[in-house]
Amino acid sequence: GYAVVPAASYGLSAAARAIEPQLGPGDAVLVIAEEFPSNVFAWRRTVRETGAMLVTVPLREDGHWTRSILDRIDRRVKVVSISTCHWTNGALIDILPIAHACRDVGGILVVDATQSLGAMPSPLEDVEPDFLVAAGYKWLLFPYGVSLFYASPRWRDARPLEETWQARENA
Repeated sequence: GYAVVPAASYGLSAAARAIEPQLGPGDAVLVIAEEFPSNVFAWRRTVRETGAMLVTVPLREDGHWTRSILDRIDRRVKVVSISTCHWTNGALIDILPIAHACRDVGGILVVDATQSLGAMPSPLEDVEPDFLVAAGYKWLLFPYGVSLFYASPRWRDARPLEETWQARENA
């Protein structure tokens, strides 16, 4: 379920492509305001091609990102694609309650852990995201062009981003 990919954006594109057949008109993909572009571009294309809608969650006046996100999760939300903290100011996002809320509505959770993976303890075993990406050049101390991608067992036979024979068992 793990892969080394060239960028977090590559992993996010792979997740969006795998999820795309599950989306249709009336479905929503949730992202946060002022999110890093990698976590927006793939979803813009995906909603355009499926008829789903992109919902951008603004920050509440109290500055609480987690509550802002939880307030917007309902049955229409099929995908929650969030970071572990906001890239512009480091504001933490508690992904565990978001994961629970996402599961409660049958949603798909995509996590970009670039800003925190390797820098602080991670509750990812409890979160159980559908997909997780992290650019390696931040806290993982990888060179540019090396990032991590994870797909949960549910998605390992989904539509891939590429149709390479090298990614197929017994090819």
